[in-house]
Amino acid sequence: MKAVTLAFAVVCILALTACASTSSPYAQRLGPSPKAEMDTEYMARVEAANRQVGSRVVWVNPPTKPVEQVAQSD
Repeated sequence: MKAVTLAFAVVCILALTACASTSSPYAQRLGPSPKAEMDTEYMARVEAANRQVGSRVVWVNPPTKPVEQVAQSD
């Protein structure tokens, strides 16, 4: 029984250590895609409509829209 408790404690400690190390270079590379930007016009329309009925919007994942690619001439 002690071995099971010890194994469980070790697994919990390792899991917490893994969660604490999310500031890795890989995590820093993740982020908003350069091919998309926040759709502020849509957000403003939604927030204005919700203000009229007395509610408030909290954007957890703000909506995005694709960014137009500008052709580069050589």
